[in-house]
Amino acid sequence: MSLKKCAGVAAWFVLASLGVLMLAACNGQVGGSCHYGPPFEAEVIVTGVEDGEVRARLLPGPLPAPLVAGGELILRAPTESVSVGERRPVSVRVIESGTCTPVSAAWR
Repeated sequence: MSLKKCAGVAAWFVLASLGVLMLAACNGQVGGSCHYGPPFEAEVIVTGVEDGEVRARLLPGPLPAPLVAGGELILRAPTESVSVGERRPVSVRVIESGTCTPVSAAWR
């Protein structure tokens, strides 16, 4: 494993241990080509809605590393209205290679 990749993995474990995951939920590339793992179905609870973005916390359930229950996702607002406190299903994919957004999440 390259030193750069190892440092990235270590950084994720530090964030996960603190229970703080600020994850952008867009697929924007930062550089190079990227490959995401298979989608995981998860459930979130909406904690905020502002300026076309929705903040949501992951609820307990089977989640791939480095995701943890209580971790925060930032998603684009769905076409239908969404309210704080609402529980919603999402599809989450974790990056496996490349330097794009670490997590891709979308409403189901």
